[in-house]
Amino acid sequence: MKKQAFIYYLLTLVVLTACNNNTPEETTAIRTPAERLSQWVALEKKHIPLVQNGDVITRGGNDYISAGLRNFNDSDKAYSHAGIAFKENDTVFVYHIYVGDENPTGVMLREPIDSFCYPSKLKGCGIFRYQLQGNELLQFQQTLKYFYAKKMVFDKQFNLSNDSTMYCAELISKSLAIATNNRLIIPTTTRKNVVMKDGIFGGQTAAKLTYIAPDNLYINPFTKTVARFDYK
Repeated sequence: MKKQAFIYYLLTLVVLTACNNNTPEETTAIRTPAERLSQWVALEKKHIPLVQNGDVITRGGNDYISAGLRNFNDSDKAYSHAGIAFKENDTVFVYHIYVGDENPTGVMLREPIDSFCYPSKLKGCGIFRYQLQGNELLQFQQTLKYFYAKKMVFDKQFNLSNDSTMYCAELISKSLAIATNNRLIIPTTTRKNVVMKDGIFGGQTAAKLTYIAPDNLYINPFTKTVARFDYK
């Protein structure tokens, strides 16, 4: 009996020793929601100082509408929405347009960047920069301010043929074309037999839809990546 007890003791000691030899990843404490949010906010604030006037700020939401919009991208499905950043009165604002629970009217917004990139409802954000020359940057800002003052409304039909309403990537693309006198033209994406899910812009369908996807805004020869950061 004493021999069996000794063997049992050795086996127990081996098991306990193995449990205490976990890798650092295995022993890391699970973060509480408050801890995760705090770390995400710190990550956001680390990247905001990198932003310059005219930068494209992208974000990917956690909601099902954002998931549907990410699928509009052919090459990079990380982001569902975008705006343009400008520093005004010591605050970096993002000019953008979207429709949803927090903006049911769909009227164009001018939102502080720390609010635009706030991580609680996002998967991540990106910062991208166009190759603007001379007075183009000022013209870019003035064009966006013009559409903002005009109270441009979100285009639920994704129709590029008119300027009476616009969606986020269309607003950026057309403002950039105006600012550069068509020197920088954002590429488009074409899909056939488009069927949107119920609840996403009326569940519309289209035999053929040509549009500007979020990834078209930064996957092109005249845009460089400044930073990408994920909230995990």
